[in-house]
Amino acid sequence: MADKALHPDLVLHNGNIVTVDDDFSIAKAVAVYDGKVVAVGDNAEILAMAGRATRKLDLQGMTVLPGLNDTHCHISDWALTRPPFQLEIRYPGVKSIADITAMVAEKAATTKSGEWILGEGWDEGYLAECLADPARKPKKEDLDRVAPNNPVVLTEYSGHRSWTNSRALEAAGLSPAALDPVGGRIDRDPATGELTGLLYEKASMALRAIVPPWTAEQRKASLIGAMAELNAIGITSFTDAGVDREKWAAYN
Repeated sequence: MADKALHPDLVLHNGNIVTVDDDFSIAKAVAVYDGKVVAVGDNAEILAMAGRATRKLDLQGMTVLPGLNDTHCHISDWALTRPPFQLEIRYPGVKSIADITAMVAEKAATTKSGEWILGEGWDEGYLAECLADPARKPKKEDLDRVAPNNPVVLTEYSGHRSWTNSRALEAAGLSPAALDPVGGRIDRDPATGELTGLLYEKASMALRAIVPPWTAEQRKASLIGAMAELNAIGITSFTDAGVDREKWAAYN
């Protein structure tokens, strides 16, 4: 530390500090000041740097890494599934259809008429209404009530189904007369033949083809937010395995 009068904010001691220096040496303690590692060494050396306000954490033999590298991920896709770009509708954040429709209603209140509302992560295996009645499925009427003026597409956690409202189905040209595409199914009420709002597999492609593409600004903002979240859990570098020309531009 340049100024000997300054004491570290944090000292981690009694651990295995992987330094990744030329010798791949393992230290016992590390000192951190203003978010930066300022010294590594043995316990006595680093503890001697501590002041009265320094937080000391006994690692009890645990290992500290300088950062993790995720060698295969799809950050540019995942980044856009998070708020504010899409609603986060995963369990345990949501536990019912009512929870989801409340989130959609809140989003619709601040979204212009005709603009798309997207979300990802629902799982009927955790939704209270579906657990209470196994015949109950998410349906378009749930979304129609809270977002009648916005097309809504909510992708299931697995990516194999989409839960949509009437405006979205109309925008995609899907009606009871529509034929199931190869590799997909447009769900219908067995009693009436009306569309339920659930689209299976490739039946969702008609919708995804007309959802407005993300702008370059949105892609860049989503990546910055995603990187901050990764840093917070110790991932300091990654390889994005799904980058095309459009996604690559957001990294520059």
